[in-house]
Parts: sequence; C-alpha cells; structure tokens
Amino acid sequence: MDGWRRDISSASQDQLECGGSGSSDGNSGSDADDQVTISGTAEAPGGVVAYFREPGLLEIVSGYLISPVAAAITGLEPITGATVELIRIDNDGNQIGEVLATTVTSITGDYVLTLPEGTDLSGDLIVRITGAGDTELRAQVVDQEVDISPVTEFVLQKFIAQGSDLDHLTTTSVVKLRGQVEEFDLTADPGADLSDMLVALEQETGEFVDSQIDIIDTTGGDAAGLVGDYRSSGLNISLHDDDGQYGIGTFAADTWISAFSLEDGGAGVVELTWEGEEGAWANLSGSDLAPQNNSLNYYVDIDDDTEEVEGLLTADGLLAVESEFEEEIDGDFAWRWPPTLFRLQRVQDRALFILQAEEAGVRYQSVDTDNNGEKDALDPDEREGDEVGRSIEVFARKPVNMTEADLVGSFGRIYFGVTLNSNGQAEVETETNKLEFDGAGGLDYGLASKRMLSRQSNGAVEYDDTQSEGPYSGIPVVVSSTGDVESIAGEQTDGYINDTYDFFAFASSEGEDGSQGSFSAAYGVKLPVDNAPSVNGRQYRVFFMGLAFSGTAIDLSNLRFNNMLTFSSETVGALTARSSTVSKASLSSSVEVENTDEFSLDASISVSGDGSTTMTLDDDPSTLMFNGYMNADGDLGIFVTTYGEEGQDPEELGLAILVEVDSVQ
Repeated sequence: MDGWRRDISSASQDQLECGGSGSSDGNSGSDADDQVTISGTAEAPGGVVAYFREPGLLEIVSGYLISPVAAAITGLEPITGATVELIRIDNDGNQIGEVLATTVTSITGDYVLTLPEGTDLSGDLIVRITGAGDTELRAQVVDQEVDISPVTEFVLQKFIAQGSDLDHLTTTSVVKLRGQVEEFDLTADPGADLSDMLVALEQETGEFVDSQIDIIDTTGGDAAGLVGDYRSSGLNISLHDDDGQYGIGTFAADTWISAFSLEDGGAGVVELTWEGEEGAWANLSGSDLAPQNNSLNYYVDIDDDTEEVEGLLTADGLLAVESEFEEEIDGDFAWRWPPTLFRLQRVQDRALFILQAEEAGVRYQSVDTDNNGEKDALDPDEREGDEVGRSIEVFARKPVNMTEADLVGSFGRIYFGVTLNSNGQAEVETETNKLEFDGAGGLDYGLASKRMLSRQSNGAVEYDDTQSEGPYSGIPVVVSSTGDVESIAGEQTDGYINDTYDFFAFASSEGEDGSQGSFSAAYGVKLPVDNAPSVNGRQYRVFFMGLAFSGTAIDLSNLRFNNMLTFSSETVGALTARSSTVSKASLSSSVEVENTDEFSLDASISVSGDGSTTMTLDDDPSTLMFNGYMNADGDLGIFVTTYGEEGQDPEELGLAILVEVDSVQ
C-alpha cells in the first residue's frame, strides 16, 4: 500500500510553520530585575570539537539507516571544560558584534548561561563552542533548554545554506526540526570526529531537512480553488534485506488507487479526508543461489477506513503532508519509520498533483510484553533488516457530471510495469502509444511500442524492443459521471479522468499467490493538434524512477525532489539534480543506498506538432533517453526512459513525469 498514508500526522499550522516572530513567549521581555538563563548539555563525537580527517570516513556502527536503539544520536560524549559563548549571527552565519556572555561546561558537559538584559531568544542568537582549528559547534537559542551537538550545528548550517531569515524562525520550527533529525537514530563511531558526524547527517537526513526548511521558509497558498473529491493511484518498488542473518532478501512491488476529499482550512491549511483504498502487493523473497526455495506472496487489500489529516499548501504550488516517527507492529514483525515530509507538486493551475516518495525503515522482531499470546511491541535488540522503497503517485480531482462528449481528442499514453516470479525472474516493461477518443464512448488504440528488460536468478539479463501491440479501432469505453473509467472493451479497469478532461491515470495488478505478481501504472495527456508546445525558457521538475538489472544486481534509482530541467531554446537545455540509487548485488544481498552530490547534464529535446517528444540527457559514456509526450499546454510531460551506453542494450527502464514550475521550491 502507499507509504505516505502509513501514519500521516496532522500537519497543522504549528507543525508546518511558515515563519513568524522569533521570540519565545514567556522567555524574554521580562522585568529588569529578572534574570533569564539558558542551559543544556554539550556533546560531540569523542567529546571533542575538532576536525581530524577529511569528510566521508564515518562508519555508522549499528548498520544501515537506523540503529536498533531508541530514538537519539548515540555514541556522543560530553564536552568538558569548554568555553560556551553567546553571540548573534547574520543570515550568512557570521558573528555580529561582540560576545554577549560566556560560561564553561562542567565535567558532565552541562552549562548554564545568564542572558544579558534585553536579549531576546531567536534563531540568530547562538551558543558556540570553538575547538581546534577554529572548528565551531553551535546551537540556536530559541528556548531556555538548548543542548549543543552535531545535530544543532547541522540544522543551523542547513538554515544558513537555504538562505533562511534566522531572526524570524519560530521556536516550534527549530526545536521540532532538531528533534526530527534525532529520530533518524544515527550512531556516532567512537573514532569519528565532528566532520564525520556532519557528513553522516547529510547523507541520511539532508534531503529531509532541506524539505522541512523549504516549508518553514514559505508562505501559505490559497486552497479555495482546489476543493473537491479526488482520486490517486501509485506504484511502489522496494528492496529489503535481512542484515545478513538468513541469506534471504526481498524484491517487492505494489499498486493502489485511493479516494479522498480536500477542503480549504484557510491560511494554506488543507484538510484531507481519505475515504477508502484498493491495493495489491507482492514480495519475492529468497536467494539467487537457491531459486527453488524462493517464495512469492501476492495479496489484494481493500481498505474502507476513513482518515482525516491536514497538509499545508504553499504559495508556490506544493502540498506538504507530514508523517512523524512511527513504530508499527504486525504479527511477528515490527517496523521503525523515520519522519518524512511528502511534497506533492501541483501541475500549474490544475487540481492535479505529482508525488515522488522516498522511504526507508528498519524491520525488527515483535514481542509479547504482557504474556497474553499477542505480540504487541517492537524488540529493539532483535533487528531483522532494512526496507527501502521508491514510488510515484498521481492525484487528480474528480469531474462532476462528466459525459461521453467530454472525453474526446488525441491522447499520448505511457505504461510502466513490473512482474515478479517465484523462480527469481523479474521483468520491467514500458510502452508508448496514442489513443483517439471519439466523444461518443469509443476509443482507437494506436500501435504500442514495447520495451522489456528481464533478469534471471543465474544472472542472465535480456532486453527486447521488438514487440508491439495494436492498432485496434472502435473499442468501447465506459466512464462514470465522476470520471472513473469503469471498463474498456468490456473488461473492468481501475482508472480515472481528471476534471479538465486532459489527463488520465490507471493502476493495475494481477497475480497468483505463490507464483507471480504484476503491477503497472499508465498515464495519458491530451495532445496538441499540429502545434508543438514551446519549451524555450521554461523549467520543469522531473519525477523519475528507474529499474536496472545487471547480472544478479538490482538497482532502483530516482532523482531527488529539488531538481530543475531548464530549456534555453526549443531544442537545448540542462538538468541540475541529485540522484539516489538503492542497490542489491543479488536478491539476498544487503541493501545499499548511494546519494550523489549535485550534478548537471546537457539535454537535447525534440517536440513534434502532435506532442510526441524525445529527449536525451548526456551522462557520458551513457545516455538517459526519454520517449513520450508533452501536453497541449507544454506544462506536463509523461515519458518512459532507457539508460545505457550507445550501441548496447539498455541496462535500465524507467518512468518520468515533467511538471513545469516557476522556481526551485
């Protein structure tokens, strides 16, 4: 099922802060005779504030993403006998004026410092410890209880890098963000230094912190024009391991289709009510070394529960919905999921949103704590493995009183599907073709070009682009008045049309428990008529998910949210982005995640008068090729992708959606 609904917290105004006064109520502006003190504990790796090595050498002791201990950064030691200085800084992090006050940490790393009269608590008021080589460990004084640690330094650096107005950050936003970072449960290597800890924090929490600061720094948007009933559909792929305990790993996939309503809560707050969901998922578990012992579980699930949550709509077109740190118990197993901020990108002025989600959790054994025969708690000492997933989900408002005449014209269609077999075989398949709706309940299905990439347990990988399907004419299509595509050619389907009748989405699954599971997503956009939309001077956010096979290896890749594809002409552009790749050397291997630094790739694009589009991104010696369609307005594109070296079969097939944006958000 879709991960972003797993346990979404109420992302209300005080949870998704959009700025405000930097003062802390009750902690400043007191009578002249009163003295305000701040206190806390200073901690660092080894109890020392120093850089000994180049960044990048940290080993996270207890495993992959989250350690098997309660939420906190462990392995830090008190900083004893260190001078703590109170200063003001500007938005670039530079000290303003003289040191306001000083104190010294105790043998336990504790400190107490009296604020000078008239000093307000705010995001630009800093306590600082300076170590060897002028290394600084700082914390923002937005409350009277202020610990100083690598987390507080990391969060401050992030606010500065994002250009935040430090003086106007609220107490809630700063304290909450620091706490959320600690919930990622990193463990400091006793032999590491501060630089190593900061590198680890960036690797494991950087994307999350950036997303939170984006929301903290923004203003609320107007949700009045988005009120209504919605459908969503998603496709998720994930890789699991067992921490090397049993020689077993998992390749999993699932799809879902949901219904919900959206109401305007004012000041950017959006009230969401989920009204049900249908989904299916499959787990291929085992080892490539013994495929005869593999298992495949296929399940179908219908959830009629309702759930009410809140999100925040920003002025620049993002709908942010937050999930907090969660522990989940299910039978013999339990999971820990760190906090996540889901950012749904609105498609210009439409009630249409795209979500690319990255999730990672740790699986544990569960335990019966009250001896009633039912396991009811997570056992932190019995870690079972890691689970990392990537998904794309599309949200569209339902039409009202739709008729057959509303579904008319040419559409470009793309398809991306994954099949898992119990013998260890896995396939990824893509398609592109055009559809013509006649406005009277009929459909002409154009010739579909297919590409397929498959892997076997023995490491054999095959690519096939010789297959096709169609064309077919006069296919009956039944669509309800609310845009649900109920059947095509007499067969029941799970699809929907948006309320402007220019986009459709389908999610499908079929399988047999113990044998096979197939999952797919298909999207369509209404095409221009002999008039290619211009891309010159426009910029797009790229939502991308690719699946690669190389021998027994499985790679699941995506672009991080803050990417930008900008075109300087009708044919030339450039992508600036960071990427993430989740990898397994074989089905039973450990899950590894690699997050890249920012990079830039040259883009070449060709958009035809009917919206058919090809684009290449040069990643020498390989090329990422896009094949698909731009809609009539040029603000939305849907594509399937191939990645590989010229003259060789692609090693990866993928799915991509381009959404025009005004700026990086």
